[in-house]
Amino acid sequence: MVEAAKLLKDPQLTDKVQKLSLKVADAAAEGLQPDGSLLTEKNKATGHAVTIRSWWEQAETIVGYLNAFELSGNEAYLDIVINGWNYTKNHFVDYTNGGWYSLVNEKGEPAGRDKANFWTCPYHNGRMCMEVIERIKE
Repeated sequence: MVEAAKLLKDPQLTDKVQKLSLKVADAAAEGLQPDGSLLTEKNKATGHAVTIRSWWEQAETIVGYLNAFELSGNEAYLDIVINGWNYTKNHFVDYTNGGWYSLVNEKGEPAGRDKANFWTCPYHNGRMCMEVIERIKE
């Protein structure tokens, strides 16, 4: 949203979207776990949380909180990025056979399913890596 607003060269819209983006990051923080992962979903009415972790939420958490850090300068967001990456590299990356596991259980162990199928592809993890590499260069 922020990138799109900046392309429109509308300072008021850009400011509004930046503030909204930080609110989204703060709301999503409810799903952050002490181990650095992000839960997939939680039913607010029942309190039931899905404890399995999915690769794409972890990758997008890293990019999203890197955005929040860049927008705000708040190092708490950067801590979330680092913790998320540490969790991801320790539990999702398959150092033996390559690629990432698509799911891990609450213990951080691979939880079945293919690494690539109709819904699971390297888009999110590849995008995350490219986004982080570009931003670190800057």
